[in-house]
Parts: sequence; structure tokens; C-alpha cells
Amino acid sequence: REGVATQLRSILGVKVLLLVLAFVGMNGIAFITPYPSITRQLIFLVSISILFESSNLTLYSILRGWQRLEFESIGIIAGQAISLCFGVATLFLFHSLHLLVVGLILGNAANFLCAIMLMRRFHIPLAFSFSQSGLRQTFVAIIPFALAAVFTRVTGFVDSFLLSILGTETMVGLYSVPFKVTFALQFIPLGFAASLLPAMSALAEHDKKALARTFVKSSLYLFFIALPVAFGIAGLADRIIPEVFGAAYQDSVRAQRLLVLSLIFIFCNFPIGSFLVAVRRQSLNTTLLGVAMLTNIIVNVLLIPRFGIMGPAVASLVANALLFSLGFFFVARSIALPYDDILHGLAKALVAGSVMVATVMATKTLLPLLLVIAAGAIVYGACLLLLRAVTIDEFRQMIISLKYAKDTSPDTGVSS
Repeated sequence: REGVATQLRSILGVKVLLLVLAFVGMNGIAFITPYPSITRQLIFLVSISILFESSNLTLYSILRGWQRLEFESIGIIAGQAISLCFGVATLFLFHSLHLLVVGLILGNAANFLCAIMLMRRFHIPLAFSFSQSGLRQTFVAIIPFALAAVFTRVTGFVDSFLLSILGTETMVGLYSVPFKVTFALQFIPLGFAASLLPAMSALAEHDKKALARTFVKSSLYLFFIALPVAFGIAGLADRIIPEVFGAAYQDSVRAQRLLVLSLIFIFCNFPIGSFLVAVRRQSLNTTLLGVAMLTNIIVNVLLIPRFGIMGPAVASLVANALLFSLGFFFVARSIALPYDDILHGLAKALVAGSVMVATVMATKTLLPLLLVIAAGAIVYGACLLLLRAVTIDEFRQMIISLKYAKDTSPDTGVSS
């Protein structure tokens, strides 16, 4: 832990510098642009919340490295409860946007205090180091992760941006629904990745066979989860979109059916990214994310003028499939993988998914939407158990992991 304390001092030194730059940059840009005063005030308050949130991610990363994620889960739940209660109360009593953002600040500040107390409990000194060698070493180490974050963020908004330039504002509005439905579910693999990376990093140093088993098992688990979600939303898109978002978004159905299939690759890309970082191939992981980003941009530019909102849906599917294929290729070159186990697991999940889709399609015009979803989930889970794709204990653990992923997934982070 002495090594952790030494590294933390340099990391906190860099963190302070970057947070000051970010705070000054956000508010400086808001000041020189012709925003109304209320917008500038809200940006100032949001920037304070970001300071706490970013600091929380750094401090909790230490406990993640020790695979003690339960503390972060408690801190996040407590902070969100404070934000929710304060926000609801202020909306009803004062109708103030300022106080609503203050609720976010209080939640993140409470989580920050929780993180500080945990540092003291584990005897981790919080000190800053601005030594030239320490800062240089830290900056070099974070470059691949910073670029990965940039590539991920660009990939996340470039489709809507290109739609606004090459298409119309109507297209942007129609595409916003399938985009939100699809990518709102990323908290699941994000939560898994938070626990996978520390475990894989430890195994990479001592037990390559166990590392391979962990990679395969986590990838199959995420595939088992992503498959019914993707197939289910694709099959029910013509009911979900008009019933949840309104008939005005009926033209989004086709794009939703195609875009949601990206989830299968998105989910499976997270174990690949965690593996590459664990074996110290983070630069390769960043390169693959950059290739996927460029592919996404190129396909969007080619398809949007001709196919409208179907263009970004195709681009996302192609880019994520490419990222998965390249990532899996490099993983397979690094460790020996049990391909028979992988193929058997995929085949059983596909059979279960097909039976689920048949159930959903047969009942979607007969039952309320929630009952159709419930029926599909029950049939899929039963098929997995009957085909012995998972045991009852593993199935129970998957359900627990889903709840845990929601609690521990960070609000910001690098996908894959």
C-alpha cells in the first residue's frame, strides 16, 4: 500500500491541475460566449458538481484495484438518494433550476466525504505531489486512457452531429429515440467492467489460464444478457416506440431494430477492453477505439445523405462489430481460448434467444407490453437453464450482477 500512496500523490497532483484547467475553461468559455446569465450560473454550479464527481472516480479507483467495490456502491447510492430527495423537494417547493443543480452538488459532495473517510479507514494518506518526474510519469501513463475517452465521446455524439449537418433536424429528433433506448443500457457492461479490470489485472500477473477462463465466462455472461435485450427490443420496437415515446416517432422503428443489435457487440467489447488493459496493451485498445471511431464517421458520411437515420444505425453496427472482431483477434493471440466452450455457449444462447423471439412475436398483439416482456424473459431464462448454458447458481449470480452493475457503474468512463 506504500506503492499505492506514492502513486496516488502524483495522480492527485495531476488531477488538481486538470480540474483547475477544466473549471476555469468551462466557466471562461461560458463567460465569453453570449449565454444568458442564468445559463452561466448553471454552468458554474455544474462545474462544481463535476469537481466532486471526478474526484470520487479517482479515489474509488483505489478500492476497485483491491476489488472492494461494495464501498463505492454504498457511496453512490447514498449520494444519489440525497440528490433525489433534495431535488424533488426543491422542485415542489421552489421550482428552481439552481437548487436542482445544488442537489447534484450535495449528492456528489456526500459521496466525496464518504470516499475521504474510506481513505482514512484504509490508512491511505491524501497528499499532492508536483514533482517533475512524478507528473511526467503520470501524464505518460494516462495518455492512452485520455485518448480512449476522447474516441469514445466522439463516437457517442458524432452520429447526431453528422445528421444535423448532412440531414435535417427532424432526422436528429427521430434518431434520438433509438439512440437513447440503445445506449441507456450501457450501465450493465460498465458495472461489469468496473469489477473485471482489477480481477483480470491480478490474474494477468500470476495465472494466465484463470485469466482465459475469466475472460470467456464474463464475455459469455454479457452475451447471455445482451442477446435477449437486443432481440427483444428489435422484435417489440413497433410497440415500444409508439407506446412509450408517442406515435410521432413511428418512423424511428426501423432504425431502432437495427441499432439495438449493436448492443451485442458493445457488451462483448467491454471484457475485451478490460483484458487488453490488464495485460498492459492499453495503447492497442486505444488504437482499436480510434479505428472504430473513424469507421463510424466514414460510414455515416457515406450513408446519411442517401438513407437518413438508417445511416447512423448501420454505422454503429459496423463500427462495433469491427471493434469486437479486431479486439477478439488480439485477445486470441495473447492467450489460449477454449473455442469449443465458447461455441457451445453461443449456440445455446442463440437457441434460447430464438425461442424467446418466437414467444414475443406470438404474444405481442395479444398481451400488454409489460406482460410480453415478462413472458419473453421467463422463456429465455428457462431455456438457458434447460440447455444447461448456465446453472441455477450462475443464473442467480447473473441477476445479482445486474443489480450490482446498476449501482456501481460510473457516470463517466471509457467504454471497451
